[in-house]
Amino acid sequence: MSPVGENLFVALKAGLADFRTQVQGEPGRRIRALGTASGTIPELARKVLAAVADALAWLAGALKDVVDVLRVADALKALLEVATDLVGALATGIDFGQMPEKFGLDPRPFQAITDAANAGHSAMQVGVRIAGLVPAPEDPAGVRQELELLLGRRANPTLTDGGALGTLLADITPRPP
Repeated sequence: MSPVGENLFVALKAGLADFRTQVQGEPGRRIRALGTASGTIPELARKVLAAVADALAWLAGALKDVVDVLRVADALKALLEVATDLVGALATGIDFGQMPEKFGLDPRPFQAITDAANAGHSAMQVGVRIAGLVPAPEDPAGVRQELELLLGRRANPTLTDGGALGTLLADITPRPP
């Protein structure tokens, strides 16, 4: 879970970057030292790292769908902002002043219209603030970049390398004779 108040994608990118640093650093070097050895520990290390790579590859694929959903959400958020501005302008513009009294009308219904427009505008402003919590379509880009650095061509077929995790897995996976 992301820290309170932090964008989920920013937190996920930071976590993936930390993991990549470990894969490329001393912990990765110690795992790489297993080489293609057989036994319970090397097999367990391979299976765990392969499962992590599979989960991250799934995440890379899922990000494509997330970006599409975020584009729609971003458009809806923009529509809500425009509608809120319109209602705000109407609420500000609806001022009947002394007109009801000058025509001998009860001012309460006119005040109710003004109050309803102001209440609607206030409610819509809350909606805009809530919609502001929805990530922007560009927010997953940092996560995608980290996944590409970890998984290489598995996350992005246009890349030529296997990424940090892919390379580590290749280094400890026995090759067929």
